[in-house]
Amino acid sequence: MTRQKLQKAVLITVIALPLLIAAGFSRDVTTLTLHRALRVANAQIEPGEYQVSWRPEGGSLVVTFSQKGQPAASATAKLETRDGKFARTSVLYRTETDGSQTLTEIRLGGRKQVLVLG
Repeated sequence: MTRQKLQKAVLITVIALPLLIAAGFSRDVTTLTLHRALRVANAQIEPGEYQVSWRPEGGSLVVTFSQKGQPAASATAKLETRDGKFARTSVLYRTETDGSQTLTEIRLGGRKQVLVLG
């Protein structure tokens, strides 16, 4: 390999490697459409489309629900792995004794991962 080809290969590697690493960490955001109002931690979020992002903090994750660029709610969660991939992003919720519904889990479409809120 000539010196010029080697320099070109090194340059491409230096440019491409950070992009590949960033792509590997970009899976911490998903879009979620809610068809009913749900309680998330101490907030009530209304039906609509939300950008859901999560980041590590301490020993758990902080999940943030944003709508139209504005934070609507946040909660702590754990990321768990299940046996099979989920066909689409979906939620599980619990109906409380007062009739309200609390979001308990977000199943991430195309992945085996679940965000368990708590």
